[in-house]
Amino acid sequence: MASPGLHSSALRRLSGLPLALWRVLASAELLLGAGALLCLCLLAMAALPALRPGVPQTLAPIATYPAWEALHPGAGWALRALMAALALACLVRLADGLLPMWQASGAAMPVLEVAGDAAEGERLWERVRTSLARQGYLLMSMPGGDEGRCALAVRPLAHRLAAASLYLGLLLLLAAGAALWRQGWVSVSSPLVLGEPVALGPPVALKVELQELQLLHEPEGGLRLAGAIIGLARPEGETSSLALVAGRVTHYAGRWISISKELPAARFAVLDAAQGDLELYPMVGSLPAALVQRVAFRAQEEYLLAAPDANLLIRATYVGDTELSCCLQVQALDGRDGALLGEAFVSEPTDLSIGDVTVRVVPERALILAFWRLPGLWLAALGALLALAGAVAHRSAKPRRMAAGIAHAPELGRWVVFIAAAGRERQSARLAALSAALRSDLEA
Repeated sequence: MASPGLHSSALRRLSGLPLALWRVLASAELLLGAGALLCLCLLAMAALPALRPGVPQTLAPIATYPAWEALHPGAGWALRALMAALALACLVRLADGLLPMWQASGAAMPVLEVAGDAAEGERLWERVRTSLARQGYLLMSMPGGDEGRCALAVRPLAHRLAAASLYLGLLLLLAAGAALWRQGWVSVSSPLVLGEPVALGPPVALKVELQELQLLHEPEGGLRLAGAIIGLARPEGETSSLALVAGRVTHYAGRWISISKELPAARFAVLDAAQGDLELYPMVGSLPAALVQRVAFRAQEEYLLAAPDANLLIRATYVGDTELSCCLQVQALDGRDGALLGEAFVSEPTDLSIGDVTVRVVPERALILAFWRLPGLWLAALGALLALAGAVAHRSAKPRRMAAGIAHAPELGRWVVFIAAAGRERQSARLAALSAALRSDLEA
């Protein structure tokens, strides 16, 4: 009720602003609208490469990308705003469901008219209270008076918690998303070939070695990667083997590991007339000289290797139609003038003879691994379970609160029993069923 000092309609409207704002924030429309926009943004990010989170394909391997840096700036700010709006709506809905202080308002639904005096009104009110208690309602705020009685009928806290778990679950999901946004990262390894360990620095801090590739023969004759076995060594000295399945993510020591990409690779060696290995020097990069060099190729990528003892330069270019077919163009060039001494297109182990020297090329496959840190994943799983349970409870729950009372019409000598609820509960079929049950109790 407005205080006597508020005489103007403007002041009355001003005094009702907090309640109106609360009802807007607690409305199901705001919650559904923010949730729908968030889902649309996530679908757009999944469909449009420019907005898609994940590993930027243009950056070099052995790099770590925070989750929020992988988003387009505009998409990032839009997601922040939607998550904040959704979190605020969930908080208000949660408080609105758990705290029963709000007085139900809206059009009253007459239940029953009974003729009688004041004593009959007292008896009728007791029967209303008994009937509502039988249906699981607690009555609060019962003022007295000759003109009638009114009370706020609320469900017990346990029942309100069951329905409110929907919003608690959504809040946990949003908290998990915020944790992933701020603290999640994905780190990409350099290409791994069989038997060559690679040390990955922080935040991965592991030494990784590809121990075995598991290939499947396709009916049309090709090969498909089915999985791999990798060896992992932690800084404290603990070693282990881990089986990876293509297309799946595997958990290890607080990290998630997946096969990010399969690349064609090759092993090169140069043998002299006595079949002894000669040292090969990579012309690009920081790899040291070795008797055997392993390289991995991306589309149209080229490698240059030098064998000074044979005065030979080897150029290897990947020319396969797809990255899964290993077709290399290998050229042997004179180390002095660059003249072409020999050429071969290689798709299987091949020896290319150049005078007294043999260039041995063995096609292989290389893997790029992705290491993920996904904080809040278990929080998201708990939130999804709570939200699902809350959605089921919310659909089957009775109205969580309503105004119930009796009003006296002295000129007619009758008492009117009514119930009233606000928002969606006012049009709810469950409210009509509750009204019918109350009428049935009173008429019995």
